[in-house]
Formats: sequence, C-alpha cells, structure tokens
Amino acid sequence: MISRIMQFLSKQGKAQLILIACALIAGFGIVDYITGPELALSIFYLLPIMLIAWWVDRRSAVYVSIMGAMVWLLADVLSREWYVSPSIPWIPYWNAVVRLGFFLTVTYILSELRQFADREAERARTDYLTKVANLRSFYELAGDELSRARRFKRPFTIAYLDIDNFKLVNDGLGHVAGDLLLRKVAETIRSSIRIIDRLARVGGDEFVVLFPETGPDSVNSIIERIQKGLRSVARENQWPITFSMGVLTCVKTPDSVETMVGLADRLMYSVKATGKDGVKYEILDRSP
Repeated sequence: MISRIMQFLSKQGKAQLILIACALIAGFGIVDYITGPELALSIFYLLPIMLIAWWVDRRSAVYVSIMGAMVWLLADVLSREWYVSPSIPWIPYWNAVVRLGFFLTVTYILSELRQFADREAERARTDYLTKVANLRSFYELAGDELSRARRFKRPFTIAYLDIDNFKLVNDGLGHVAGDLLLRKVAETIRSSIRIIDRLARVGGDEFVVLFPETGPDSVNSIIERIQKGLRSVARENQWPITFSMGVLTCVKTPDSVETMVGLADRLMYSVKATGKDGVKYEILDRSP
C-alpha cells in the first residue's frame, strides 16, 4: 500500500501535489471544526506539509505550512467556546504561532534530508573524477533505451572508447596528469555529442557513449567530431596517446545491456589489436 502511494506521488507534477496538499488541509480543517477539541487531528495537518517538503521544495512547503496554521486557527476560532478562559482571546493566535513554528521546523528538517538524499543518489550515479555517469548509471540508461528500442523498433548506437597508452601518461607524468587527462577526455566527448546522448566512464580509461535513436549515417559525423576533438586535446597537452573506438549500431535490439556492451567492447579491442588509433563500425541486424 505504501509503495503504491509513493509511486503515485512520484508521478505527479509539483502543481498537482500542491493542490492535493491544500485540499487535504482544507478537508482536515472542516473535520477539525465539526469534531471539536475532543478529537486530535494535529498529525493530519502535518502530513500534507511533509508531502510538499519532500516531493516539491522548501518554499512551497513554507506556504503550505502557513495555510495549515491558518486553517487550524480558523477551526479554533469558530469553536472557541471550548476554551477555559474566554477572557483571553489571544490564546488561539498564540497556538497558531506555535503550530506554525513546529510546521516550519519539520519543513526545514525534511527538505534538508531530501537534499542530502538527492546529493547522495547523484554521487552514487556519477563518476567522482570526471563528473559524468558511472557504470551503474549507464546500465540503467542503456536498459531504458533497450526497452524503448524494442517498443518503437528504432535503431540506436553505442560507442566504446579506450585511451591508448594511458599508462605512459599516468606512470610517466604522475597520477595528477592522468586525472587531468581523464577529465579532459570526458569534457571533450561531452562537448562533441548531442544533448540526448549519454556519456559514461565505465573503467579506468574507458568511456561509453549511448546515442539514442541513432543509425549509422547519423552517428558517423558525431564520431568524427569526437575523434577530432580528442586528437586536438592530445596535441595541445603533448600527451603520447591515441584513441581506439568500437561503434555498434543496433538495428536489432540485443538481448541485454551486457550483450550490447560486450559487442562494442570487442570491436574496440579489435582496433587495439590492429594498431590502435582508429574506429571500427558494425551494424547489429540479427541476433548476436
């Protein structure tokens, strides 16, 4: 039941969630007025605020908190006959301020927790050095693309790239130079591909690019642009490196991401085995 609720909430837009929260608060206020002080409903006012603090943002949660405190205050004022001392008219307003303070405290704590959770989730999906996607993230993205390709019968392409002679830079010039090289390679590839394409670092000096809905004719120009940029970076920094790349266009959808990556990896290694510094293309139009 809880998992279904979470799935439902995750599919809603921010505006829809705010409307849901406001409707809930209004409904709880009506029930609070009807039932009077005998039935405590404080936790129910808090639930919509927690919903917005977690799923939307802090500012919206502050507004919803103010609304919750005001609705609760209205229910109190309309049923003020239950107060022990009617000669102290400011009691409901004092209570409203206290409740608002409590709501805002919960809002701050939950929004901070959500930001922390988002940062940790992003770190788990991002390569710490190059700031591109890591292997785990790539497999998730590639899995989604496989499902989409099966459904719409559209081709896609994957490119597997390895830095030739990376060890010469890493060992000869030091790990700082090696790290700089990896960052420069990632930046160059990222600036050479399209917004829809996905770059990931999947090994020490190995990168993968996923080109959604891209056939052999379209991908060739992108690969040439990547090669030109990488060679320029190598010359500018006087790095004794080249690049080997295997490019697999999948007209027929492979059985799994592992199969797809394995085929592209083998293409890349066939380039390295025949002298490095090149690209090998292949079209998968039948079962591997």
